[in-house]
Amino acid sequence: MYKLLTMCSSHRRPDMLERMMKSWRETKRGPASRLVAYVDEANPMIAQYKAIIPPKGASIEFGPYKTMVQVVNYFSCEKYRDFEYYHEINDDHVCRTEGWDIKMMEAIDRKNMGVAVCYGNTQNMPTSTMHGAILVHALGYFFPPDYKHSWVDCWLTSIGFKTNIMTHLPEVNIEHMHPAFGKAVKDDTYRAVEEDYKKGELIFTKWYNSQCAADVKMIGDLIDRMRVVAAKKVPNIYNEELSVMMTTYNRYDLLERTVRSYLKTEPRPRRLYVFDDCSNDLPKIKALTLRIPEVVLVQSEARLGCVRKNLASIKAMFEAGADNLLVLDSDCVFSMDWYKMALEIIRARPREGALHCLFNAKIHAPLAASEGGLVEKVDIGGLGLIITRPIFEKYLAEMTIAEDERTNWDGALCALVRKDGGRVYACSPSMLEHTGACEGEHPNPAIVAADFQGEVSFTAFELSHPFKLRYIGEKVYRGFDDNGSYEFEANFMDTVQVTREKARQLLQDGPARWMLLGCLTEDSLY
Repeated sequence: MYKLLTMCSSHRRPDMLERMMKSWRETKRGPASRLVAYVDEANPMIAQYKAIIPPKGASIEFGPYKTMVQVVNYFSCEKYRDFEYYHEINDDHVCRTEGWDIKMMEAIDRKNMGVAVCYGNTQNMPTSTMHGAILVHALGYFFPPDYKHSWVDCWLTSIGFKTNIMTHLPEVNIEHMHPAFGKAVKDDTYRAVEEDYKKGELIFTKWYNSQCAADVKMIGDLIDRMRVVAAKKVPNIYNEELSVMMTTYNRYDLLERTVRSYLKTEPRPRRLYVFDDCSNDLPKIKALTLRIPEVVLVQSEARLGCVRKNLASIKAMFEAGADNLLVLDSDCVFSMDWYKMALEIIRARPREGALHCLFNAKIHAPLAASEGGLVEKVDIGGLGLIITRPIFEKYLAEMTIAEDERTNWDGALCALVRKDGGRVYACSPSMLEHTGACEGEHPNPAIVAADFQGEVSFTAFELSHPFKLRYIGEKVYRGFDDNGSYEFEANFMDTVQVTREKARQLLQDGPARWMLLGCLTEDSLY
């Protein structure tokens, strides 16, 4: 649940504070959004202030005089440090956009893992800005304490755009009812702010000349620490209905193409976690991912290999707090609706305890009737697999597989789920295209599982035994093909290649022991 604190310093009139509070209450949508206003006890209208009954979720605190900057720093860095977002608003603002709080918090989450500042529609400089708590607490202030009120917007604009922490939501309107825009009459409070302009300008100029470069570097280093992390330091995951990760190894070109298709998706995840397995082209991968503010790059300290890398990455995500996890490869091209479909799947949960994946192989045995855009998979594996926490804890938390590039953790998981009477579903049509090569085509478009190596040519035996099956029975299987002239043996998770007739017989007689992986040719099984 988002935890947002909106902070207000009221120096004007009680009726303006009431108007602002009313608009806040009517438009905010976050269940954990709170508002606190601060009023000087020496204010000449203190009696009227104390007569105000704040709306639900709001409160007013009274104390000795504090400037606007002192108020927001007091609330964000001293009294209410446990909030995740801080929003400043003056009493001469009116919230106009419904759900502005959720919109701004989500924009911050997408930008640099929350090291960000968000502002809405504005007629001059950014006002009524929202800051991520990570940034506020790293700096030690919401606004630099040297300022009183004026020129903090100049400071924010300067530091914000130099560090790329600013994110603008023009669709959010928190209207500034200011005399400069013809929306209020200038009073003593406005005049006092104007009298502070010269001092504010001097403070800004001094900071810009002596401290700006160091602050820019500090924030840049903070962003790097948040967005490029070690495998055991995945940032805490919260407020993510569906977490999304992908693994990569020496695939810069593939990853770049995948990320391009990912960025075209709307809606898309607030964050994308990319797990790199000590790639030789890591500097290029880092440069690519850092250009995209919502990407977190997670680096392995030692090469793990495909299977162990996937299992370790999945475990790291759940340990960081993921509840539902979409596991991707860096050789996918995404449908525009893939994320929307993934959210619909976890919300609907067509089968409790079932597995769901976004990839639907083109060649497979006939599938079950479509069920809400899903079909039952009978081929192995699960590119774009959606893993819930109960599935992870039951099957993957302790899973170990000997490092073998031809052994798939996803295939093993699908087999275990089926063994327990569960089912595996896929999208219809597929939400992902598994290309596998920079040219945009898989070396062998007929294959359906990752453990096919994409041979360019096939032997006479392979051409006459084109169907590939995986054995998931408990006991060793010994059988014959080619009318008894070819003998084969299979242990759990072994694969065999057989003729069409043998494949049909095995799948018909032992559906709980055999899974169709695919066909090396374009032949149909039925």
